[in-house]
Amino acid sequence: MQDALIGLLRRRLTPPAMDWLEKQAEAPSAAAFAAARRKVGFARFDLTPAERLELGVDLVGWGVDDGARAVLLRAADPAWALATWRRAELRERRAILRALPLLRPAAAYLELALEGCRSSIVPVFEAIACDNCYPAMHFSDRAFAQLALKAAVYGLDLGRVVGLEQRGGQDLRRLAAAAAQERRAAGRTVPLELAALAGEEAAP
Repeated sequence: MQDALIGLLRRRLTPPAMDWLEKQAEAPSAAAFAAARRKVGFARFDLTPAERLELGVDLVGWGVDDGARAVLLRAADPAWALATWRRAELRERRAILRALPLLRPAAAYLELALEGCRSSIVPVFEAIACDNCYPAMHFSDRAFAQLALKAAVYGLDLGRVVGLEQRGGQDLRRLAAAAAQERRAAGRTVPLELAALAGEEAAP
């Protein structure tokens, strides 16, 4: 997968940018991680169908700087990734969460993924909740349900929550119904996505 990602980046980056990335990947540093956007740019990283098959995952919403940061993360270890996450700014945090499906061993990044779910910054939470297969593959049923509920409360498109149809079910519907009722009792509106998750035809 690393070779596939490198190949995809090589088709998109200038030779100097690619040389910089490959050199930094030999010994990843916080400085290189922070500098990736400036060094490689931020053009959209749209994949062709053949490239999606080659990589094994899609890269919805990625820029080439996200791809470069994924290369650095894969060249490091889970402890480095977690430390980098905790001092990162918004776009860097999004890049780390987006990269999780590409990192190995996957289970070693669970703590980081769960921290991402606890974020109150919507674009950061969106990076783990939407268009990301890591939660569906590695979260417990409870953690996945909490992610889906939070996505619904934030009004995110639940169609972007990977694995929701497979990991949902009656338990999640009951939790969503309880959350909707709690919001009504407090005089708060019920987002349309939360109402849908609870099996309601329409929010009041």
